[in-house]
Amino acid sequence: MDLRIVSLFLTAFIIGVVGFLIYIRRLRDIINISFGLFVISVAVWSLGVAVFYLSPFTTAALFWSKFLYFAGGVIPSLFYYFALVFPTKKIPRILSKLLIFTPNILLFYIYFFTDFILKDIEVINGVKHFIYGPGHIIFDLHFDAFFLLAFINLAVSHYRESVVSTKNQLRFIIMGTLLGLILAGITNVVLPWFNDFRFIWLGPPLTIIWVFFIAYAIAKHHLLNVKVIATEVFTLAIMFLLFANIFAAQSARFRNIYITIFLAVSFLGYLIIKSVLREVRQREEIQRLAGSLEEANKRLVKLDKEKSEFLSIATHQLRTPMTVVKGYISMILEGAFGAFSDKAKEAIAKVYTSNERLIKLIDDLLNISRIERGKMDYDFQVLPLEKLVGDVILELKPVAERKGLKINWQEPVGLPKIKFDESKMRQVVLNLIDNAVKYTEKGEIDAKLEKINGKIRLTIKDTGAGLAKEKIPLLFKKYSRVETKSPYGKHTQGMGLGLYVAKRIIDDHKGKIWAESEGEGKGSAFFVELPAD
Repeated sequence: MDLRIVSLFLTAFIIGVVGFLIYIRRLRDIINISFGLFVISVAVWSLGVAVFYLSPFTTAALFWSKFLYFAGGVIPSLFYYFALVFPTKKIPRILSKLLIFTPNILLFYIYFFTDFILKDIEVINGVKHFIYGPGHIIFDLHFDAFFLLAFINLAVSHYRESVVSTKNQLRFIIMGTLLGLILAGITNVVLPWFNDFRFIWLGPPLTIIWVFFIAYAIAKHHLLNVKVIATEVFTLAIMFLLFANIFAAQSARFRNIYITIFLAVSFLGYLIIKSVLREVRQREEIQRLAGSLEEANKRLVKLDKEKSEFLSIATHQLRTPMTVVKGYISMILEGAFGAFSDKAKEAIAKVYTSNERLIKLIDDLLNISRIERGKMDYDFQVLPLEKLVGDVILELKPVAERKGLKINWQEPVGLPKIKFDESKMRQVVLNLIDNAVKYTEKGEIDAKLEKINGKIRLTIKDTGAGLAKEKIPLLFKKYSRVETKSPYGKHTQGMGLGLYVAKRIIDDHKGKIWAESEGEGKGSAFFVELPAD
């Protein structure tokens, strides 16, 4: 058989298989449907050219010449339809559909029922030549107009697209279309204008490049999967060989056998590829979900940042009036505004305590926002830590005494000065001793500062609520409040931020903070270690 005819049939088969493989990936996807229509038109055109070469009679050859021209004219309009839906998946409006399909209906009538575009066929030196009518230029105008519209649409989509992967897909389609059109256009549009019809059969095989570029662009993420590549290539290779054997058969009996084997292998190959694609789709779904989670995580990070900024602004605005309230309450308790009854003083003292808790909470929130924004500033200085601890104990001693608690503290002698941020470290020590007072109903609190193994260790030990060992790791987590069954552990004021902030501060000081307890109701001990050098 003529090599040209074999190549045209193989081209139709290859293009058809590629289109089918893309289409079955997502049967209801408008992109795959539009690509399928486009590929069918190219395959039908290739078959039309093959049958045109096979036709021995002038009448039949004329019919198939009109058919191949009509099929070739449908290709650009269907490609334009594909360009409209890729990558947005928006279904074209009624006007666009009319623009696409109406000219083809008119051309169908003009081709098959008139001689306006194509009059006749003649054979010159063994080569079939077309005899054009006066309206032959209509084909070229129709061909060029639709491809121009498709290119404009693809170029605009490429310009507007922000997603890199989609932008690359559009680039592949544009490159493949240009390459395919230039090659096939020379053989099937340009040369026929100069009455050279020898290479019309090359047009369809050259469009394989075009189809493959678009197929790759659509299914890029599939083709990068080694399993899919291996399965499709291996299956298609076997099918191509079996398909070629049909034409090489020496008798009708062998041809029928080859056709049967080809159909059976094609069906099995379809099932194999379908199963592999099912697996790929499942993987894609997982990737899609992972992408959704990643996008949600980005939004959460953004919201968290906005929350931190809001906390920073809100706490700054709240802290100022609370500090003013604290100052006036202190002046009232000191008698700056005259004498008060004991009952009034007791009530004002409670207001003062509550105000202190609010200030502490505001400070914690402010520190949280600074930590999350990475804007926790430190002013490190070489200072005696024992003075800071003594000052905090002196400040909290009245609160402890009102509860009948004793704070045992003996200021150490001879400890070296260490480098720390005074205000931040004061906040840590205040938090630890305040918690000891808060969670101890009776007994005493021991505060000790000593040098151990080249480090300065602060120990705050109480006889209060205590902790179960499994709950100790939760102490230093954000918004974590560890409650106990002990009647001493019912204090739930605060938001569970104090120890979290304390740990972050100690971490930034290159130190260590931890807690120990023998169990609920048996008291607890908190330790802070800081480098002495």
